[in-house]
Amino acid sequence: MSGKFKIAVTGGFGSGKSTACRLLEEKGYPVISADALGKDLLQNNPEVRRLVIKEFGQDSYKGNEPDKNYLSGIVFDDENELKKLNAIIHPRTIKLIENEMEKALQKSDMVFVESALIFEAKREENFDNILLITADEELRIKRLQERQNISRTEIERRIKNQLTEEEKRKRSDFVIENNGDIADLDKKIDFILMVIRSQV
Repeated sequence: MSGKFKIAVTGGFGSGKSTACRLLEEKGYPVISADALGKDLLQNNPEVRRLVIKEFGQDSYKGNEPDKNYLSGIVFDDENELKKLNAIIHPRTIKLIENEMEKALQKSDMVFVESALIFEAKREENFDNILLITADEELRIKRLQERQNISRTEIERRIKNQLTEEEKRKRSDFVIENNGDIADLDKKIDFILMVIRSQV
């Protein structure tokens, strides 16, 4: 190990990976959100806009804004359509992540990348460690229902479309069970940070 660590933080819907990343930021670590970069590309990158409209039609955008409901309606029910959208956004997002990680590591010895699709996008090799945030499915569903106006059926469908928790566990270096409160999550993060530092 070089003493510089690139760490992916992943987890399914409602697992608490965004909360974990917020706690990491509060501890002073740089965190890059793959989702935020992808959304920014979809909204502001002219080439992405052109390709999305070419693939999915003019209704993909309302004025300057991507119509997320329209696009979600197409891609969530059709794996091939989702692959088409990912083929437009993922390579550009990955390039941005690589650039942002290099910049962050000039000032910090660790950088974290929050991404739900590390395994699906086959990006494991780009990181020194993968940290999985997981939680019991019923708790994940409850969190999502409290946070978003989504039906239980829709949540279950989205969970089913993701890689299983069992498979994610097998492929992760560290796993945090996030079934408690924020104080519990914070303690577990501190422990993981200590273990990562011991790898030097």
